[in-house]
Order: sequence, then C-alpha cells, then structure tokens
Amino acid sequence: MAAEPIEPPELSAGPRGADAGIEDPKTPGAYIRVHRQRQGISLDQLAASTKIPRRQLELLEADRFEELPGVVFTKGFLRCCARALDLDPDAVMALLYEREREQLRARRREAVASAGPSSVIRPDDSRRASAHQPNLAYQVRAWVVERLDHLPSARILMWLVVAILVAIVVLIAFTLASGQSQQIGVGGL
Repeated sequence: MAAEPIEPPELSAGPRGADAGIEDPKTPGAYIRVHRQRQGISLDQLAASTKIPRRQLELLEADRFEELPGVVFTKGFLRCCARALDLDPDAVMALLYEREREQLRARRREAVASAGPSSVIRPDDSRRASAHQPNLAYQVRAWVVERLDHLPSARILMWLVVAILVAIVVLIAFTLASGQSQQIGVGGL
C-alpha cells in the first residue's frame, strides 16, 4: 500500500499574491519554500523563529539533504519548519518518505540495469545455455528486485513481526498458566 502525499488545505486555498501560478511542490524542501514565500516570510525570519542556521535552511529548501548533518536532523528540521509555518508536519514527512522511496526504486533499477541485459535461454541449445548462466542469475535478481518494489514498507513489516512475536508469547504464557492451574487443582484434592 503506497502512501500518497498528504496535501493540506493551504495548497488549494486559492491564489495569494505573485505565487498563485506556482504548481504544488512535490518535494519537502520545495513545499516548505513555497509556503514560506506564500506567507511572506524571509529565510532569515524562518531561521530566527526555528533556530536553524540559514545555510541549513537553504540546503533544506533546495532538497540537498545529503549535505545536512544527518537524516535525523533533516527530519527534525522539516518538522520544525512545518510547525513554524503552520503546516501539517505529517504532510511534509510524507513528501520526504515518497522522495526516499523514489530514490530507492531508482537505485534498484540502476543495479538491475548494471547487471546486464537478460536473454531467453532455449532448452534445446545446451551449448548456449551454459554460456547464459550469468543471465539466469540476472533474471533471478531482476525478479527479486521487482518483487521487493511491491512489498510494504519496512516499518509495516517490523510491526507485523512484533505483533506475531507478542501473539506467540501470549499463547505460550496462556498455555503455561492453564497447565499449572490444572496441576495445582489435581494436587490439592
């Protein structure tokens, strides 16, 4: 289940000044920049209200997150800017997560493309089949990467594993507790 970017009502609130023709931003930095400009707030004013250095705000608005101190700081900066601009921090984070998913998909496609082109192996040509064994590995890898693109996010899988482990612990505890109560009842008669 792919998460769609959440768009707060400010985006569709109608034209405001010179920024009325700006298209809805698709990246978190652009989202912050557009809303800051729509509200008439300068970068220096935002830096003063958020206590984030101007240089880092410039990097943030340019979506150059790799030049910021780290992912934790990037997320914190985005949330802080969203609150300072009266925006929904979850909407900004959804844009960040969508950007990260797109980058991951692009890296996977590059990895598959760099592994080489696939070719069809005909069963009747055993000489060529042995020459195409690396392509079989490529085909398997491409299949796995394609399936990984369709998996739910790691966070969902983690919580699913946690829920299963909790259910197993509860089942074991219930079984042990019910077995002990039967032994106590029989021994007490």
